[in-house]
Amino acid sequence: MDIAFLIIALIYATGFWAISWKYPPLALALVFATAPFQNDLSAGMGAVKFSFAEINLVLALPLFAYMLVVGKRRAQTWQLFWPSVIYTFACVASALVRWHGSVALSSFIQMLLFLFVVVPVFALLGRRPDDLKLALWGLLGTAAFLAIAILATRSQSVFDINKNGLGGSFACALIVGVELWFHYREKPTRHQTAVLALMGIIAIGLLLTLSRGGWIAAMGGIFVVALLRRQFTLLGRAAIVLIPLLALAWTLVPPESQK
Repeated sequence: MDIAFLIIALIYATGFWAISWKYPPLALALVFATAPFQNDLSAGMGAVKFSFAEINLVLALPLFAYMLVVGKRRAQTWQLFWPSVIYTFACVASALVRWHGSVALSSFIQMLLFLFVVVPVFALLGRRPDDLKLALWGLLGTAAFLAIAILATRSQSVFDINKNGLGGSFACALIVGVELWFHYREKPTRHQTAVLALMGIIAIGLLLTLSRGGWIAAMGGIFVVALLRRQFTLLGRAAIVLIPLLALAWTLVPPESQK
C-alpha cells in the first residue's frame, strides 16, 4: 500500500475524531453526506471493499463505543433487531450451501455494517432529533452538487459513479427532501425554500441520469411519505405531475435500453 495513502488516511482520521469529539452530529453528517460517493477506496486491500461513507462510519465507531463505556449513551435493541438477526442467519445458511468467496465476504461485511452498526450509531450519537438534520442537509447538498456536475458535463456518469448509482442516490435524496419539506411546512421558515431549490436541482439530475430504477424508487418513496403523513390531496397533485413526467422521461431513454 502506498505510504502517501496511509499518511492521508491518518490525517483524515485524526481530523474526523477531533471534530466529531466536540460535535458528534458532524460524524453522522459526514457519513450521510458522503453516501452518494460509492467509489471503492480500499486501495487493493483484498476482498474487503469500502466507500467513503463506510470509512466515516467505521471511524465513528470508536466515538460511539466510548460513549457507551462512559455511560453517556445506553445500548438497546430496536424494533427490527431480531428480524435482522433472523435475516442474517438465513443469509449465512444460504451462503454456506454455495460459498462465493470474496464476493460473499464483502457482501456480509456490508450487511452487518448497515444492519447492526448504522442503526445504533445514528440512533444514539445524536442527543436530540434535531441533531440528525445536519446529516439530512448534507445528503441534499451532496446530491445537488452531483446533479450540477451532470448538468455541467452533460454526462450520465460523473466521478466514476454510473447512472444507476447516481439514480439511487438522487432518489434517496429526493425522498429525504420531501420529508424535510413536510417538517418545515409545519413551521414555515426560509429552510423550506432552500429544500425546494435543492430538490429541484436533484430532480433534474435524476431525470438526466435516465435511471429507470431511480425514477421508480423516487416516485414510490414520495408516495409512501405522503401516505404516511396522510397528505392525500398533495399525493393526488403529485401523481398528476409525476406520472406524465415519468412517461416523458421514458421517451428519452435509448430504444436499446427500453427493452
